[in-house]
Amino acid sequence: MAINRRFWVRVGMSGLMAASIIGSVSPAYAATAEYEGGARATTNTADTIVTVTDIAWDGNSAYSNFYVNSDNTMHRIETEGGKNSSASTGTFDEGIEKLRACENRALRPDGCSSYVNV
Repeated sequence: MAINRRFWVRVGMSGLMAASIIGSVSPAYAATAEYEGGARATTNTADTIVTVTDIAWDGNSAYSNFYVNSDNTMHRIETEGGKNSSASTGTFDEGIEKLRACENRALRPDGCSSYVNV
């Protein structure tokens, strides 16, 4: 009887450890803004870095306008390649306040998502 009890205690503890590991996995991004399938801007899980990605085969580059906490200045990061090209900022220790994703369109107004508060 004692062997069975020890076995089930070990099985139960293993299950609890697995659940705690799986439950602690966090998403790769904390905030995401996307413009009509052409541009995506995301923050890292600490909300201190902005990454912008061009997600369309349309010949337009992508960029993100964003604000840093305690800073009233709009910042911008832009891709330089085609589809799947991306660019990231350095780390802003103050954290990102809000961001939006935009598509840089030639000869017409740029298209942008609404700002997403982080």
